[in-house]
Amino acid sequence: AAAGEETPQVPYWRPNRRTDLWLKIEFGRMVETGRVVLYLLKLPSQEKTWSSATLEFSNGHKVAIALKNTAAAQEFVFPNQLTAWVKLTELRETSPLGDNGVTEWQVYGKDNGEQGASIARTLSRN
Repeated sequence: AAAGEETPQVPYWRPNRRTDLWLKIEFGRMVETGRVVLYLLKLPSQEKTWSSATLEFSNGHKVAIALKNTAAAQEFVFPNQLTAWVKLTELRETSPLGDNGVTEWQVYGKDNGEQGASIARTLSRN
């Protein structure tokens, strides 16, 4: 993965103007997920951010997502995936590359164990 970056106002993960890096949430066990919520960094001076990305799962499945130029929650629902991790990859943006970032990433689903307990994993630097 990549090192994070922090500003005094907004903590966030930033791939340093590169599109070949990724961000991954590992669950430590198999879970079933069908929904993620992503919050992007959107500074007042920022005119654009990433336009698309890919969610990749440990089972090999990939889901392309279209991103909006906003700091508001962006929800993505997809067919349930049995996975040990989810990776945000293939971040795309028109040139010149900007100082884009992820402020929060939530993955929702349920544990694949006997109990089937609900899971919610959040990657946040708050």
